[in-house]
Amino acid sequence: MAIKDTLAESVLKGFEALKSKRSAFDTWLQDITFYILPEYEAQEAGKKDEAGNFDRPVSSVATESAIKLGGNLYSYTYSQGDKNLVLRAQEGEESDEMKGWLEEASEAVIKAIQNSNFSEVYGEGCTQFGTFGTAPVATEWDEERGELLLRNHPINGEIYLIEDKDGRVDGLVRKIRYTAEQALEEYGDKLPNKIAQAANDPAKMAEMFDFIHMIRRNRRRDRNPKLDDVANMKYESIHVCVSEKRVVKKRGYRTFPFACPRFIKMRNYPNGYGAGHFVVNAVRELNKAESDFRDIIELAGKPPVFTPDEDSGGASIQPGRFVFVDMSRGGKPETYRSNADIGVLHQRIMQLSAQVERQFFLDVFMALSHYADQSKTLGEAQMIENEKLSSIGPMISRLRSEFWVPFVERVLDLLIENGRLAQPPGGKLDYKIVYTSRIDAQLAAINATESIRAINEAAQLLGLAQDSPDLPRVVKLTEAAQQLLEDRNLPQEFIVSDRERKAMDVADAQAAQAEQAQAMTQQLAGGMDPNKAPEDGSMMQQLNDSAPLPQAPTV
Repeated sequence: MAIKDTLAESVLKGFEALKSKRSAFDTWLQDITFYILPEYEAQEAGKKDEAGNFDRPVSSVATESAIKLGGNLYSYTYSQGDKNLVLRAQEGEESDEMKGWLEEASEAVIKAIQNSNFSEVYGEGCTQFGTFGTAPVATEWDEERGELLLRNHPINGEIYLIEDKDGRVDGLVRKIRYTAEQALEEYGDKLPNKIAQAANDPAKMAEMFDFIHMIRRNRRRDRNPKLDDVANMKYESIHVCVSEKRVVKKRGYRTFPFACPRFIKMRNYPNGYGAGHFVVNAVRELNKAESDFRDIIELAGKPPVFTPDEDSGGASIQPGRFVFVDMSRGGKPETYRSNADIGVLHQRIMQLSAQVERQFFLDVFMALSHYADQSKTLGEAQMIENEKLSSIGPMISRLRSEFWVPFVERVLDLLIENGRLAQPPGGKLDYKIVYTSRIDAQLAAINATESIRAINEAAQLLGLAQDSPDLPRVVKLTEAAQQLLEDRNLPQEFIVSDRERKAMDVADAQAAQAEQAQAMTQQLAGGMDPNKAPEDGSMMQQLNDSAPLPQAPTV
């Protein structure tokens, strides 16, 4: 009797539990996949319509919009060949040694990213992030090539996230489907004999075998984080063969190997909601409207013909049909004319198309791209700023905090582990990421424009004192100008504080006293011969006596 693998059974039960919990959510993911990002290979095995064609979405508006959103997110947050980010020391940790290491680490991270498959994987991930709301991306080290290896794991597949108590993704379970040869390459001699034998059978080359992969925090209570072995690493990775219900691979990770950004996070569910969730109902209607529009056009171009015949059959109004009907009273062939209002239908299609494009933020990114020509007025810049804060801001923040932060941490860990980067001073990774991508430059330009506008408004307010000298007796113009700058979100470090203003007033008073004293001295000296020695007891003589003697230059 075979011994049960309790760990394997625990992993399989965990997978089924998470799958069952997400069943309702998966229905939405399937609809989004069908209408917005179709997987045509999967649909080829699906049902067919009346004409014998495979059932596929008619409208391409949502698909184009989803791809454009992904392209915008990619191009505004990453540029191949540019630095895109820099690592800086945290406050209080700005030692020369740490600064030097962070400069070296920044260059190493950028080089590793550029020499990997990051660009294509991140591009695909941005599209999945915007549409499905969640985009798990794994980062490993390719020992054969000596470089990073990234891979997307679409959330509309069988992958289920696990959150910690603070809502951060720090575990997952997923189903892997391998051919026998792929499984043999991955698991080697740990593979069950049945699958290993299939790898040598050409007839079973296309047969797929299921495995469950779980990554979770190491649950050992006696774990020693100072030890760098599988049993003591922060995360444990377990691979289970489904057919044999036994563990075929186990390893550990110091850092979580997945970055899982969520577009919009709601309540306690680990999955994110993307633009596809909020627009799929409109896309369904748009798909139906475009299908009807196509039918009306076909009916108008190839109307069915009704002609008398003794053997009448069922009537059909499909385009191009020649229909024989019983006309006992006689008659002649007639074409069918539809009374559908194609103008109203076209207008509805345009409304739905615009709604879909807005939901994928195409109008906002278009505004940003138009702003780049620097020909916009300050009012238009304010509009763009508002749109950025209400829509793009949360989206970019999520991408930064849930993709870039864990991804950079993972890359640093892999570089150190594989000898491409030295350990940080003190052995502790403590840094902050400064982003320098296109969106950061664009938003910085918008913020600079808004700052200039705010300063100009404050200057105009303070200038009212010159036109109306009595106004400061009624209105506290300085305080009003300060409040205006704060309301316009001018960075606080650019606004003079009350303490700084008092220090400036003291300095101005001292400067005024010194200037007054100098003026009095010049007045007393007026009309005197500069070559004539001052008289004894005169004020000029007293001033000369109190003045310090000039010092001889030091050689």
